Amino acid sequence: MTLAVLFFIIGAIYGSFLNMLLWRLPRKETIGGRSYCPSCKHRLSPSDLIPIVSYLVLAGRCRYCRARIPIRYLAVELVCALTLSAYALWAGPLSVGVIFGAYIVLTLLGLLFFDLYYMILPDALMVPAIIIIAFYDIFAVPNSLEHFGAALLSALFFGIIYTASKGGWLGLGDVKLVFLIGLLLGYLLTYAAVVLAVWLGAAVGLTMVVSRRATMKNALPFGAFLCLTTLVFFIFRNEFSFPQTLFGW
Repeated sequence: MTLAVLFFIIGAIYGSFLNMLLWRLPRKETIGGRSYCPSCKHRLSPSDLIPIVSYLVLAGRCRYCRARIPIRYLAVELVCALTLSAYALWAGPLSVGVIFGAYIVLTLLGLLFFDLYYMILPDALMVPAIIIIAFYDIFAVPNSLEHFGAALLSALFFGIIYTASKGGWLGLGDVKLVFLIGLLLGYLLTYAAVVLAVWLGAAVGLTMVVSRRATMKNALPFGAFLCLTTLVFFIFRNEFSFPQTLFGW
């Protein structure tokens, strides 16, 4: 339980940092420097930047100009905090593997929100994760060849779809993402994550069309669905009967 509380705090802090990235990276702004209010440009004080708490204390408004702060800032912090805390509850005692897994959870959350809000999967998040997972597979995973095989086959399959559709059905970022997922989960769990993401995307898309919030021509953030299903299989991997998991448990 203590680890879950610690991870909740870490997740909330990461969520605050992710909010900054979500604002600055698409606008080509530097990630350095003090945070500021997008409305009045006033620099924020440390008391304005306490994850979750500051939003609630300020009632969702800027302290200086009283402009409304989008609810997504609170949502991102809460989702990151709760997800990482849930991971801690299911992962077991603190270890190198658990710390590594926490990094993976936070990376997937970052990719999920970027794709959800902007339909992009930044290489700044994805490429380092691919490299780190590959090294972890080599040195810490007994069936590492199976993970590399899953990554290559998944990326090849998605690459063919990307090429055939000329990027109309999915993006190049999705190809890189399934490569990451293959390295992370192995054959069976990768297959399950992809299939579930397809069904989830289809259900969401159909619901939006029926409710007239979108048409058949509207694109969906498929990468976000992939990240979501991967998080589910990764965090709750011991609850599934599939034998292939990242840590060989």
